This record gives sequence, structure tokens and C-alpha cells, in this order.
Amino acid sequence: MHCLTSARTDRSGSLGLFGEALALVHDACVERRSLRRRTVFLCLILAGGLGVIEGFCRVAERTTDVLLGPFEIEAVPEVLGFDPHHEIGHLNLVTYANEGGYNGAFYPVGRTPNTLRIAALGDSFTFGWGVQAEEAWPALLETRLDEALEGSGVDAEVLNFGVPGYNTWLSLLHWRRVVSRYKPDVVLLGYYSNDAVIDRRVPNVHAVCPLPAPALDAGFAQAQEISAAVRVAHDLYWVSQTGAPLAPWSGAVALHEDNYGFRCSMEWAEQLADDVEAAGARFAVIQLPHMEDLDDGGDPERAAQARLTVALESRSIATDDLYKGLVGRAPASVNNADAHPNVQGNEAIAAALWPVTGQWLLAQALARSRGSSDTPQGP
Repeated sequence: MHCLTSARTDRSGSLGLFGEALALVHDACVERRSLRRRTVFLCLILAGGLGVIEGFCRVAERTTDVLLGPFEIEAVPEVLGFDPHHEIGHLNLVTYANEGGYNGAFYPVGRTPNTLRIAALGDSFTFGWGVQAEEAWPALLETRLDEALEGSGVDAEVLNFGVPGYNTWLSLLHWRRVVSRYKPDVVLLGYYSNDAVIDRRVPNVHAVCPLPAPALDAGFAQAQEISAAVRVAHDLYWVSQTGAPLAPWSGAVALHEDNYGFRCSMEWAEQLADDVEAAGARFAVIQLPHMEDLDDGGDPERAAQARLTVALESRSIATDDLYKGLVGRAPASVNNADAHPNVQGNEAIAAALWPVTGQWLLAQALARSRGSSDTPQGP
């Protein structure tokens, strides 16, 4: 309806009922304009208030340690791993990546004859958080293999490509973009329980996983990508509940087919196994359990690791469950202050993987010394 814009005059009264009708229409139009103006004004106030809150939250994320901030890896670099000679601070140590951009002894891309080359992928549990490079389990595995191979004419090379904070998707990309160039004979994926956890310490799993995501979870994850206010609200809620900005997790919850993050992790592990085998190498998963309750007979990690074994084997992925070789140890003797394996913990891992994975690797190396490749596909 077109509203009358002229002011009412006394002549409207002389028009009788028609004049009254015109007056009512005019009043309604004036009221509607006023309501529209008030609505626009309120919307502007609301938008301005939300903008102030969003700006405040963005500043708070940069200045407050208790808040996680945006997804840590928003744009995955083309080359993964570390820069050559990169300084790495972990726990109370400062160490440096080698010239190849990985941890520990450096081996060039070019192969040396009569060697068994093993690449270890994974996160901080593979990297060796809080210990020197030579104290991490991949280096200890190399030492054990070299001792066992003495006099055989074959040497072992174990390249530690573990990167703190990497999940299975990042390990897959690491293989494709960097590690595959080293042409290893064997690839070991160190798998820790939180590889199946979805939080902002890794890229948005919902955005990169090829499996269909629960709509509500995916929407909330997208909102966290966009809005600092949503992220801060999430973090403060969990701080109020647990004292930390992360939702609590455990292997008992994470390592389960009902968990979307776990299904995505298994999908990426399957892709990694296929890629490695297509390159002519062998592949196996090393199950690195949560070790804080190893002396507890009711430790739920035992069943969680058993489920992980079933999940991997159902996807035809070779695996070595280390829990049974670690159970019973006093947690304080194998964990550092950051709940990662300490020196003794890495020694325990190396000892636990030796009876199965170690013997499998040794058989491959000895077969190589005979000029044969007839060895089991997995441990």
C-alpha cells in the first residue's frame, strides 16, 4: 500500500467517513515507518555489539594463554615437517631438526646399498617429546636392529619423521609430499589415542575428512573457524568444567567406531597403507597406548587398544599392539611431566615392539642380505 505523505488538515474532517479512513491509513503508515526505523536502529546496535564482542574475543585469544585460539593449522604448508635445522622447544629441552627437516640422525634422499630404510611417521609420541633424538624409540629401534644385524652386511636406517601435533591426515600428507621421496623399505605409523580426537590443535577434521560428517558437529566446527566469540565461549565452558579449554578425552571414548574422528583417522590410515604399498614398501601401525594407568588392572586403555587392533585388521592394516608389552609398569617411571614417554618410557616402547615388529624388520633385513624379498607383509 502506498502511504500518504502529506500532513492531515482540518479538511479531512469535512470528508466524513472517507476522511476518517484516510486519517487511519496515515496513522498506520507513520507507525509502520517508526517501527521500521526502530528495527533498523536495534539491528545496528546489535550488530555493533556483536562486532565489539568479536573484536574483544580476537584480542583475548592472542593475549590469554588459557584460550586455544583458531585452528592451529589453518593452511597446511606444501612441505610438511620441520624446516632444516629448525629450533624445537619441547618440555624443558631445545633441540634442532636435522638438515632434512626431521628428528635425529640425517640420511639423505639417495639410498646407500645394503641398507634397510625405515621411516617412522606420527606425532609427539614418535618424535620423542621431552627426550633427546637419540633417546626416542625410533632411534632405539635402529640401535637394536644394527646390533642384531652386525656381521650380516646390512645396516638399518630409521628416519624419525614424527611431528608434534600431527594427526593421521597430516601424516598421510607428510608421506605424500616429503617422506615418499626417501624411498623407505618400511613405513611405521606411530598411532597414539588422540589421533582420533577432534579439536583445534589440528586442522578442521570435518572440513577435510572424506566421510560424511554429523551436520550439527560440522556446523559448530565451521562456526569455530569463522568466529572468535564461538571459540572463546567453547573454551571458557570447558575451562569452567575441567580447568582446561579442551573437552576431556580418553582412548576409551576416542578409539571407537561410533566416534567420527576415529572413522576419519582409520580412513586416512587405510589411504596411507595403500599409498605406501603402491610405492613398493611395507606398512605397519605401532599402537602407542596412553600410559598413565598401566598399573591399574581396570585400565580402560587395554580394551581401547584391542578395539584399535580390530579396526586396523578389519581394514587389512598390519599392526602391533604394544599395550600387552607395557602393562604393569609404574606410570611415574615411564611418563614425563607432559604425560609423554620419558627416557625409560621410550626404552620400554622399543622393548615392547621388538618381539613382533622388531623380528619382522630383522627378517626383512636378513632376507635383503640374501638377495631375497620373501618376507611377511606385516608383523
